[in-house]
Amino acid sequence: MESTSSIQGASSLDALANAEKILKIEGLPPQPRVVMEIHEEIKRPVPNLKRVSDSIGKDPGLSAKLIKLINSPFYGLPSKVTSIQHALGLLGLEGFAKFVMTTALQQIMGKQYEADQRILDHCVAAAVVADKLAGRLSRHITDGKLTPDLAYLTGLFHDCGIPLLVKRFPKYAELLDGLLSHSHGMVKEEELRVGTNHCAIGSLIAKSWYLPNGVVETIRHHHSRDFDTVLEELEDIRLTAVLKVADYIAHHHGYLTGSVQIFDQAEWDSAAWSDKNQNVLFELDITPDFISDFKEEMMELLGAAH
Repeated sequence: MESTSSIQGASSLDALANAEKILKIEGLPPQPRVVMEIHEEIKRPVPNLKRVSDSIGKDPGLSAKLIKLINSPFYGLPSKVTSIQHALGLLGLEGFAKFVMTTALQQIMGKQYEADQRILDHCVAAAVVADKLAGRLSRHITDGKLTPDLAYLTGLFHDCGIPLLVKRFPKYAELLDGLLSHSHGMVKEEELRVGTNHCAIGSLIAKSWYLPNGVVETIRHHHSRDFDTVLEELEDIRLTAVLKVADYIAHHHGYLTGSVQIFDQAEWDSAAWSDKNQNVLFELDITPDFISDFKEEMMELLGAAH
């Protein structure tokens, strides 16, 4: 393993450059072929759903995992999906793609370290909440830029850099409880210890998987507390705001299921969180009461999946 002395203590301005160095050594997690094929189909003027179905059908194991995931109580589909063709017909290609992404991310994360499953569970929970929130907001945000599928992918990949850093730097796992609890100052602590942070690593993974630029930039900046400092770099600041809400709720869900500790009691109270994140509420045109009610609804949904 390469010594980290040359990059430890780097400032946040160097985080992205150091993330690139680390990924050159470790190698970017490869994008599965089926994901590439779906990307290619989405770009076509008239996507061929049969071609996608046939491609996935060549891997019975993947097909079974996909159908099991789609039928999870997390997603609350109106009817049980029985085949890949049925799923494509019900969800459409872009909707179906998020389930392929989830299954693919599960495969690359693996279960080598204790952190892997904890982070994956958190990312899926955040993805589900982001999806539901974006769908709810579409009632008054009608420009078509903030879609549930886009929000889902952002939530799914936002912490995907953590397992890679645990693999590269075993002592990085000492930060896991703080990261999962939303303890303040954790990004700075990451940079002091390993020269980069999980936001920078995650954004590069998302970029290598050809996720939309808005998703990539949101992942890179999702721990920024001051929107004004990153506004010019974000395609749609509302996607960052949605992720902040989803991340908060997913973290609290993790506490209730025993995978997260509480470092700051006030961080988990809906009213206190809303007071600290008024810019998030402003960007999404929602109220503290909305946060409280939505959080309660999501807790019931996420709880049903366990």
